[in-house]
Amino acid sequence: MMALARGRSLRTERRLQPTDLEIGSGSLTALVGPNGSGKTSLLHALAGVPPAAGSVEVGGTPIHGQPPVLRQRLVGLLTADRHVAWPIAGRDLLAFGTAQQGNCEPVVAALALEPLLDGRVDRLSSGERARLLLGRLLASDPQLLLLDEPLANLDPYWQLVVMDMLRERVASRQRSVVLAVHDLTTAVRYADRLLLISEGAIVWDGRPTDLQASGEADRVFGAEWSGADWRLNPTADRRSSP
Repeated sequence: MMALARGRSLRTERRLQPTDLEIGSGSLTALVGPNGSGKTSLLHALAGVPPAAGSVEVGGTPIHGQPPVLRQRLVGLLTADRHVAWPIAGRDLLAFGTAQQGNCEPVVAALALEPLLDGRVDRLSSGERARLLLGRLLASDPQLLLLDEPLANLDPYWQLVVMDMLRERVASRQRSVVLAVHDLTTAVRYADRLLLISEGAIVWDGRPTDLQASGEADRVFGAEWSGADWRLNPTADRRSSP
């Protein structure tokens, strides 16, 4: 698989150790790890968000120093914070900063956003706002999509719809997705590749279906992963962990 994106010496102070990473074209990569392990920091570093440091290329083009319109076509980031304080209409948020305006209509239909377009975003439920923000990112159609907990605040129906959309996007458009998730079942079902992160470093990199046999998930999380669910490990106590 050819590399779509390359990150070199990606790092943030106290959160992400210096990391080199390549993301294959047309792939869905899941980041998993305990709270505070560095998943968000890695996503921010790949997006070039300060104070993260390092260099990133997408499609052979460095993202740093590019004008906003070009940069938006290369990489897009959905942050874990879904809060929007502006009294802005849904349709304006959807179109705000969207480089590829023609991509809005398919996204509106797929995510059932039409009823949300005329209402104020700050009055939407957290789940409705999450769908709208995701729709905005998908409408921009960047080559590399970086998603921090994209399933948070979504009910089971929309979790399935969103993951199917992301899977279809990497399959048909040769885009790549990197997303942070807590649900290992979702990662195993949808991802081509899984990165396990602990204390700011990638400690395991492979096929999701191979994670259980490695025993790394049990060690990192302090709980036993059966391949389908978690069980408490009586010898581990993470109550005082960060």
